[in-house]
Amino acid sequence: MAKILAVLTGGGHAAGLNAGIAGVIEEARKKGWRVYGALDGWQGVVNDMFVNLTDYDAMSSINKGGSILGTSRVKPTLDKVQESMKKRKVDAIIAMGGEDTLGALWNMYSEF
Repeated sequence: MAKILAVLTGGGHAAGLNAGIAGVIEEARKKGWRVYGALDGWQGVVNDMFVNLTDYDAMSSINKGGSILGTSRVKPTLDKVQESMKKRKVDAIIAMGGEDTLGALWNMYSEF
């Protein structure tokens, strides 16, 4: 059965976010996995705002600045994230961003 990944970007826009998203899509595609992108970072996760990136031409945005998914500074709770991930049957989350974005992911990992 194919794995399902969710990718998100958070915090301020930074160079390389779109390249990172493209890398996730390309590697997942090689493995036959599906990829959802959370719109506006953690906000998209807690509000169930996702786009299917599996067939997206990732290379078309690799040289664009910012993030094609958008970002936010929402600090999610574990129960909201679990609810959203369970609904979409997501196996793993890949988060790109700074200390707040990755800190939220670490806190969830620690609680889980």
